[in-house]
Amino acid sequence: MGSIKRVGLSHALAASGFQVSLILSVVLALLNRFSTTVQVIAGVTALLIFLGLTGLEPSVLRAVIMGFGLLIGLANKRSVKPLGGLLLAAIILLIFNPMWIWDLGFQLSFLATLGLQVTSPSLVKSLDWLPSVFTSMIAVPIAAYIWTLPLQLYSFGVLSPYSIPVNVIVTPLISIISIGGVISAFLALISPIAGSASAWLLHYPTYAMLAIIDFFYKLPGNSIAVGTISAFLMIILYGLICLPWLRPKLQPYSWAIGLAAVALVFIPAGYVKANSLQITLLATLRDPILVIQDHGRIALVNSGDESTASSTVLPFLQKEGVNQLDWAIATLSNETTNAGWSALLDQIPTKSFYQLANLNTAENATIAQTVQTHQGRYLPFSIGQIMKMHSTSVALVNSKPEMVQFQIGEQNWLWLKDVPKKQQTELLSNPALQNNQVLWWSGKAIQSEMLDRLKPNVAIAYSNQVDPETVAQLEKRGVQFYSLGRDGAMRWTPQTKFEKTSGSDEKDALPI
Repeated sequence: MGSIKRVGLSHALAASGFQVSLILSVVLALLNRFSTTVQVIAGVTALLIFLGLTGLEPSVLRAVIMGFGLLIGLANKRSVKPLGGLLLAAIILLIFNPMWIWDLGFQLSFLATLGLQVTSPSLVKSLDWLPSVFTSMIAVPIAAYIWTLPLQLYSFGVLSPYSIPVNVIVTPLISIISIGGVISAFLALISPIAGSASAWLLHYPTYAMLAIIDFFYKLPGNSIAVGTISAFLMIILYGLICLPWLRPKLQPYSWAIGLAAVALVFIPAGYVKANSLQITLLATLRDPILVIQDHGRIALVNSGDESTASSTVLPFLQKEGVNQLDWAIATLSNETTNAGWSALLDQIPTKSFYQLANLNTAENATIAQTVQTHQGRYLPFSIGQIMKMHSTSVALVNSKPEMVQFQIGEQNWLWLKDVPKKQQTELLSNPALQNNQVLWWSGKAIQSEMLDRLKPNVAIAYSNQVDPETVAQLEKRGVQFYSLGRDGAMRWTPQTKFEKTSGSDEKDALPI
């Protein structure tokens, strides 16, 4: 399923206008010799069966309502205005459930349909040098892609370069599978044996489609993170998309409008990345996870478990436009965190992976293999070793318990692993405890002598359980205190200092 989404074929997993159009086309073609009444009744029946099989999803209801509109026009022998039908479908659905206006599936479905109606015809004309059988197969995915891309960049910050060619190649297979699936479901209501037999025949086109998807999925650059765009920029992009539609005289200059749109997305984003320093602490509650964005270079400290890596860390990196890590640093090593790294690094490779644990342990072999598969280096992280990346440096200053010091610009951060109170006295002589403006720790108890030695200006607990006595000691010393469990993800920049951010909730691209 992940590979299908990454190559831009999410709609193949969902019921949508494509399937409705296909069903009505087949039904009306098969009943072409019969009366209009028979065609309409059969079409309505097919749509109701389809709706019963798929459920009341916004994209399905939109397609079914527009299908009913087409049948009403057929019954009255009148042509149907597509834009009017789309507007009517939107009004009916929002009356039924006004909250759907915020549903991403609802938004993408209507934008894609609008694109098919206003942009697809002009694309078909521009492709008239091709055989007619190919023009619509190419124009339809391009039109849908153009009209949904700004919203997808606003929501996810990711684009699929192979989306259009994959759609063109697999459209015939999707048609066979969709029609076959409906027929199979109908036959299963009459005879389960007949339904199973017909479904078995769909194995071959399904296998062929998955093989094609897998081929494109393994190609480099199957999914590119460009970073999320602002709502203002999204509106500007849709304004540019509408220009050739509202002003047909501008259609010959669509290529220039497209170049302007690309420049608006990539040039400002590239400039900001190349000239900014930003530190983000993700609110994951169990493992300390920190992302350093330093003038175009990216470092990630810890990944969490597999669920955290896939649903929190990966979406955050994609929204920030990160396609590769310069550093990946594992300050924790166990079977759970290793699974998280493996899942993450398979999607976003790293140039250098540093691990505190013994390199020869069998637990780390999977990570080493994943890193090296993507031409990265798997390296030890030892005491006294200093890694420098532009204005950031990282050093392991103590091994048991682990203490990692970050020098970010002119500011020192100290990550301190859990240390029992009785062992904290042994650390007081360590010079790394001095001159640390930011303390990043688990929230466990810290004795007052150690706080006197640290003298932090800011203390950040990455757990939602914080020792109340330690908090009282911090407040007594006037230390600015944050708890990621209470405050959510935090972001630091030299300009704004610390501020709360929404972090990165899981958001999968929804089907059209």
